[in-house]
Amino acid sequence: MKKLLISLAAVTLAACSTPGQQAGKQPVNIQFAAEINGQPFACGQSYSNVGTTKSTITPSDYRLYVSEVNLVRKDGSTVPVQLTQDGVWQYQNVALLDFENGTGPCRNGTAPTNTTVRGNAPAGDYVGVELTVGVPFALNHQDPTVAPAPLNSTAMFWNWQGGYKFIKFDTTSSGLSEQKPAAANA
Repeated sequence: MKKLLISLAAVTLAACSTPGQQAGKQPVNIQFAAEINGQPFACGQSYSNVGTTKSTITPSDYRLYVSEVNLVRKDGSTVPVQLTQDGVWQYQNVALLDFENGTGPCRNGTAPTNTTVRGNAPAGDYVGVELTVGVPFALNHQDPTVAPAPLNSTAMFWNWQGGYKFIKFDTTSSGLSEQKPAAANA
């Protein structure tokens, strides 16, 4: 699993209190946007000149798990975000981001999408976000057919590996540039 540091531009921190908010806490909403070659991700859209082969791809799925979400202070110290336990997209310290909408070539996905991680953190000034892409080891090797949401997505599970796919980005491609066949090993 890799930790990512995201600039605060992607984070919306609400400064005012809301009903049910804990004293000394502020709501946190971290909004994500999926792009391919600088273009917004959309099911059914084709994207040209992708990768070293300059392929044209059409995505059929785009989902990922993030965990251990922290806000970063100016001095570099971090504060964990207590994720909202919504029973759909977030469980314990794991959130599923789902950019596909179940239409067109994404028909094996789900209609609902989720592009936001929601929670609470101590009130304060923050300059960034740090998170891990993936599912923590303690939650990674369970049976997805009886796991709570969002860990119940069998499409995000490797049956033969007994763990979750941290990122699922499926595509079809066409228009590969001419390539030489690979040399056979002697």
